[in-house]
Amino acid sequence: MYNDDDLDAAVKAGAISPQSVTAFRQFMSKRQGSDVDQEHFRLVTGFNDIFVVIACLLLLAGIGDLVDSWVAGIGGFVAAGASWLLALYFVLKKRMSLPAIVLLVVFVYGIFSGVETLATMFSPSNRTIPAGIAAALAAYFHWRTFKVPITIAAAAVSLVVGFATSLIAAFPEALLWLNVICLVAGLGLFALALRWDFSDRQRTSGRSDVAFWLHLVASPLIVHPIFFATGALENDIGMAQSIAILLLYLVLALVSVIIDRRAMMVSALIYVISAFASLLADNGFVTQGATITGAVVGLGLIALSVGWHRIRAMIVSQLPQPFQARLPAIK
Repeated sequence: MYNDDDLDAAVKAGAISPQSVTAFRQFMSKRQGSDVDQEHFRLVTGFNDIFVVIACLLLLAGIGDLVDSWVAGIGGFVAAGASWLLALYFVLKKRMSLPAIVLLVVFVYGIFSGVETLATMFSPSNRTIPAGIAAALAAYFHWRTFKVPITIAAAAVSLVVGFATSLIAAFPEALLWLNVICLVAGLGLFALALRWDFSDRQRTSGRSDVAFWLHLVASPLIVHPIFFATGALENDIGMAQSIAILLLYLVLALVSVIIDRRAMMVSALIYVISAFASLLADNGFVTQGATITGAVVGLGLIALSVGWHRIRAMIVSQLPQPFQARLPAIK
């Protein structure tokens, strides 16, 4: 079975024209029921992907630990180099999606940990800033070679982790502002994700896949600080708090529908379920609160999933025309 990567490769090789590929994708979109409104991302094409991932992880972990036992701090670089070599075959030649993601993560983490170890020798308190920058630069070069969609998100996470941990190490009181730091970082990544999304309104290229991973990273960073401030995970939740949490979730759901991304709604689910389960427990449903809440929320999400296209069309049609023109297309 071929995928979008194979079609793109066929276009580059001259085996098929770009116009034919576009026409084919539009045909499949109509046949499968408005494919543009679905969040597709390639992960596993067969069990061989999982088999290869297990083999690669065993090899890379073994190499990294073995080299580290000889020369401390070098194992990360060696594992990163080995993952690059493996990617030359499994990503560029075999076009395997799951191994591509795992090898990219190992590569970025190997560079981050290696630079962090070396930086500790010179400046223990600021070691994660150079590690984050080095990992982001390494991710950039990986992107230029392999074009793995998760790469941009991995680079962004490296920078966020590097700067946030260094800030807290230098100013311990900054830990009190961790949620604010996460929220600012999340909003920045969300804006970056929208930029990638707006550049591929039809969601027929790899740019949409890049946006998917950025949304997946940005959503928890945005959702957690907001709901943490409401006390959503506390045991004693009052009616006013529950209503506030529900309204917040509805706002996030509205944003999710407008931009046609579900990551933000999924990230907030635990807070909604926890809050209403606690409220029901306080009103006599001690053992069944979580069950009842889960069933009600699940039913609501199923209804939203079934009517997603129609609901989105109604909402987006009420927005200003210039904004509609930038949002993912509706079919």
